[in-house]
Parts: sequence; C-alpha cells; structure tokens
Amino acid sequence: MRQLGRDLGINLHTVNKAYKVLEDEGYLKVVKRKGAIVGKPPQYDRPYLEQLENELSALYIDACSHGVTAPLFIQAAQNATRADSDIPEAVSEPEDPESTIQNAESIRSSSQKGA
Repeated sequence: MRQLGRDLGINLHTVNKAYKVLEDEGYLKVVKRKGAIVGKPPQYDRPYLEQLENELSALYIDACSHGVTAPLFIQAAQNATRADSDIPEAVSEPEDPESTIQNAESIRSSSQKGA
C-alpha cells in the first residue's frame, strides 16, 4: 500500500481508505502482510432489492411528512451509507448542512421507532 501511495502521489491514509471501501464492497480481500486478493462483488437477489425499495418508499413518505424534500432525503441516504467522510462525494454540498444533519437524524430516529 505504501508503494501504491508513492506511485500515485497520494497519502497512505487515502490508499488505506480506498482499500477498505473495496473490501467492504466485496471487491478485495485484504490479508495482512500478504496483500490483497481481487474477488467478485457479492450478488444481490432481486426479491431483496424489491423489499428494500418498498421499505425505502415507506421511509420516504414518512420523511416527507416531517418536511424532508427529495434532495434532502437522498443526501441523508448518501450520508448514512458513506464509508468515510475523507472520500469525496460526487454530489454538491447542500445549502444548509445543519438542516440536512437535523433531517437525517429525524429520518434515522423515525426508522428506528418503526423497527
């Protein structure tokens, strides 16, 4: 990893975070002192994805009843799934970050009440 960081001219911490994301997503298996093994990402099953979409729809309807807009809901979902805040996101910052945090916390507490 150190050599990769040097070769690419990036910080070792950044390389470690990238490896962690790839490992979490199933693309790599990292074995300490031996390296990384490239693997296939885990396959999802269609019925589970449909169930997930139904649950997200219900959560979105609940979020809307609390004043959360679609862009804020999407931002909250991205915040909840972000592997690490050091990894840049491909979305722009919301105009009011504090509001987004409050809405994300509201969505999280609502979903926990329903669980």
